[in-house]
Amino acid sequence: MRALRLREWRSTPELVEVAERRPARIRWITTFALEDALDAYRQMRDGTLEGRAVIVP
Repeated sequence: MRALRLREWRSTPELVEVAERRPARIRWITTFALEDALDAYRQMRDGTLEGRAVIVP
């Protein structure tokens, strides 16, 4: 199975397909508003973010 990079995702259905293939790997998702993206980055950099960060508009 080939891993898709962000720039290769063309649509939401493709993203859903990727998530469905590996559901056990994503254990925790934290969503951040676009204006809080810098905070998400800082948490990732500092190692205090558990799981994945998702930035939403």
